[in-house]
Amino acid sequence: WLYLKGLPGRDWFRNLFAAPDEDSGYASWPMPALRRAVERADQQALREAWELHELTLRNIEAIAQG
Repeated sequence: WLYLKGLPGRDWFRNLFAAPDEDSGYASWPMPALRRAVERADQQALREAWELHELTLRNIEAIAQG
């Protein structure tokens, strides 16, 4: 789930699975790149986040299968 480029708009956060919310920093956001894109109704960001998550899940699957 580590993404070295960082999350959109918050490159110091590098976990694609969970990150603090953008407002207070206290609440947990599961899949923050996807959530940010949906909340902002940003179709391009949603496509990019979807592709990134799909690639991450494929990598996890490959590791799990050995």
